[in-house]
Parts: sequence; structure tokens; C-alpha cells
Amino acid sequence: MQLILNLAAGYAFNFSPDPNAPGASGLTKVVNMGLTYALIAGGIGAVISVALLAISHGESMSRLNYHAKIGLASALAAVAILGVLTQVLGAAYTLG
Repeated sequence: MQLILNLAAGYAFNFSPDPNAPGASGLTKVVNMGLTYALIAGGIGAVISVALLAISHGESMSRLNYHAKIGLASALAAVAILGVLTQVLGAAYTLG
């Protein structure tokens, strides 16, 4: 096992994406479009959750208040994860 770990540690990975490969520009556009729509949906979800939170607080609807908080946390977490994902994809693309 130690021999395998030593061999793997000494190996250098060379990663060089080819932007001129067939379908690379289309794939980039599809990923960018999907991430854009997902970020917009997360923002809309956060706005709706804040509106429901404001409505439920004044009317003292505890169940709606709880679900609005869960919706807001979920929307913000999704947007944060997508933000990290875009950075990881950008870094992976520029390696080489």
C-alpha cells in the first residue's frame, strides 16, 4: 500500500483543456446558462421567502414563519453552493 501511495504522490497530473474541441463552446454556453438560471431562481426564492416571512410575522402565523425561514436558508445555501461551483469550474478550466 505504501508503494502505491509513493507512486501516486510522485505522479504529476497534466490537465490542459482544448477550447477548440468539438462541442466545447456549446457545453460552456449550456453550463453558463444553467448556472445563470439557477442563480436567478435562488434569488427569486429568497425574495419570496422574505416576503412570506414579513407577512407571517405580522399575522403571527408560526407555521408559515417557520417554513419561510427554511425557504430563505435553502435559497441562500443554494446560491452560495452555486457560487462556489462556478469558481471551481472556472479554476478547473484554467488549469494547465
